[in-house]
Amino acid sequence: MLTSDQQLFVQLDGLTFSVYPFRAGDNEWTSGMTDRHWYDLGSAVRAVHDVAVDRWLTDLLPCDDPTVEKYGVLTEWDAAVQPSRGGGSAFSETWNRHRRQIHAMHQQMRQLVPSLRDQPRHDVVCHGDLHPGNVLIEDDRVHIIDWDDVLLAPRERDFIFAPHVATGDGTSLGSGGSPLPLAAAFFHGYDLLAADIDWVALTYYRCERVVQDVIALANQAVGTTASDAEEANRWLRYNFAPGGEAEAAGAAARHLSADLDVLGQG
Repeated sequence: MLTSDQQLFVQLDGLTFSVYPFRAGDNEWTSGMTDRHWYDLGSAVRAVHDVAVDRWLTDLLPCDDPTVEKYGVLTEWDAAVQPSRGGGSAFSETWNRHRRQIHAMHQQMRQLVPSLRDQPRHDVVCHGDLHPGNVLIEDDRVHIIDWDDVLLAPRERDFIFAPHVATGDGTSLGSGGSPLPLAAAFFHGYDLLAADIDWVALTYYRCERVVQDVIALANQAVGTTASDAEEANRWLRYNFAPGGEAEAAGAAARHLSADLDVLGQG
């Protein structure tokens, strides 16, 4: 909604305020998505990505910078969550069960960063945090909420939460000029084929999301209340559950060349 002087936001005392219409509905976590919802979400995301990136936007929005250096703290948390160092036992067991995968994700990011930095940039306006909690379902309508993390990045930055769907022949994703069975309705709505996906970027961002999550969850689990540690453990299990984010990262990595695919070597 516009302000009284027809602006998108107002700044006061160092803070930025904006007002959005209230929408009653459930988010994707609780309501699930029909094919029609996925199609409409894909169309909406495509409309956002098609916004022309001019000088005004490049001056206003942060630009994504693929890196692994800031995730070096993962090694410290790896030690901190061990039972002898005070980590919650259930969380520690889950972490250690998936420890190899966690470090493989980090290594996969490290392997892909040079390729991401060497290839031409085709940045678009991305929502930046398009997880299921930020997709609101109101009857047959889909609303994207929480625009606090908008940035300029490859479009694959917003694809990380579109789940992959296994096909009958045992493969997980389409290839060539065929429609993509990766939340197929989403990509039909977006009008995108598998041949047009930047699999290096998608794999990197999916791995980054898992690494970000496990670091945040370790921080929540160590030295906090039992209920916080239990909640952190539940979300850690979710990341590595069948069909979860770690599996989605592995599915994307299978489209990499053999010299870039770290996850497939595990």
